Amino acid sequence: MAEGELLRLARVEIDGLFGLYDHRIDLHTEDRVTLLHGVNGVGKTTTLRMIDAFIHTDMGYLGGVPFRRLSLEFLNGSSLVLTKTEDSARSAVVALQNGPGTPTTMKIPLGTDAHVRPRGLGGPTPNLLWTLASLMSTPPSRDKVRGRLDGLPADTPVGLFLEEVDSHFIEARRLEESEERTRVSDNVASFLAIIRMRARQGEATAVADCCRDFGVRLAHAMADYARRAQALDQAFPQQLVADDDPLATSELHARLADLDRRTQRLRAIGILEETNTPPFDAACLTTQDRTRRQVMHLFVQQTRAKLAVLDDFAGRTERFLSNVNSKYRRKRVRLDRSQGLVIEADDGQELQPGSLSSGEQHELVLQYELLFRAKRNMVVLIDEPELSLHVTWQKQFLPDLLGMAELTGFDAIVATHSPYIAGHRDDLMVGLGNTP
Repeated sequence: MAEGELLRLARVEIDGLFGLYDHRIDLHTEDRVTLLHGVNGVGKTTTLRMIDAFIHTDMGYLGGVPFRRLSLEFLNGSSLVLTKTEDSARSAVVALQNGPGTPTTMKIPLGTDAHVRPRGLGGPTPNLLWTLASLMSTPPSRDKVRGRLDGLPADTPVGLFLEEVDSHFIEARRLEESEERTRVSDNVASFLAIIRMRARQGEATAVADCCRDFGVRLAHAMADYARRAQALDQAFPQQLVADDDPLATSELHARLADLDRRTQRLRAIGILEETNTPPFDAACLTTQDRTRRQVMHLFVQQTRAKLAVLDDFAGRTERFLSNVNSKYRRKRVRLDRSQGLVIEADDGQELQPGSLSSGEQHELVLQYELLFRAKRNMVVLIDEPELSLHVTWQKQFLPDLLGMAELTGFDAIVATHSPYIAGHRDDLMVGLGNTP
């Protein structure tokens, strides 16, 4: 595992859930997607919530769920186990096995509310601490805020370990506002701009939040691109003097062609603006002397380095637009450099997010959450992705999910009732419902 990478979850165990069920979930780490199925009442959604609550130290939620033991095992062999004490309404013991030797244990307090969880400004229970923290110049992560709220200090072995783990829960009620969508970015200017925009519009849907969030991400990506370009341009004279080995004409020709393809791709997506500059005639390279080929060599190197800053964002954007627009009829989503994401009809008329059907909204939000809010090695917990989706879209969900997981490197656990979600991939399914 590279330094700074998140740990990957490999296995989940829950004993005595509702006093009825023992769940054993081995994640399909090679495919990065695990599908949970079972009859109503066996705790599919609760299992997802418990995983998310443990990782984010939401002990209030865990205290209100009847179970005896919850274990998270990771791909590197470490594990984190929470066992409720006899006074299970008030405390539990957490055991961390992180390497050889005796596990580190600590007793922690538990709450008793399994239903009310901190939500965003529009939710039923505003998280005041997060709201205030968001107004700081360098707000803390949600994990640290919840850790303080639940009495788990961040500097304990367990707290430090949890800094290497992360999850993102995509709820069945994903069209409602959530804490994640409220905190669109980690800077105060963006936060306040969104609040002002919501006040003017009088409505804040999940789709609208995704569109605005994309605008913030696009602005950050272009700012990073501008900074890299400025730094490379300033270093150009020194590098030109130091570079004494220009590429052969054939290799230079190939790299220029690749550079042109990459540039055209970014323009097609909408990240880079179209220009009226005629394409470079690479054939003329055969008549150029060594000095001019040296300049062209350095130009190619620097331009590739500039565009590399946009690679990850461009890949996610391209996949998002392709996945969504392949399903929408008589409308499409496109990138707008000034507005972020824009929804428009075939005739070019701009559409409001509220004009999308429930299924279209669910599809856009699901795709956006997975491509732009999921980080590498994060465990993404998806509850009932089939909601409001036509059977055809349900059948396409798993292929889309597998492709997105491969592109961005997250692991997904999906709770579903739909046989169309799994399709022919029975090998990814884990059944829940065994009684102790």
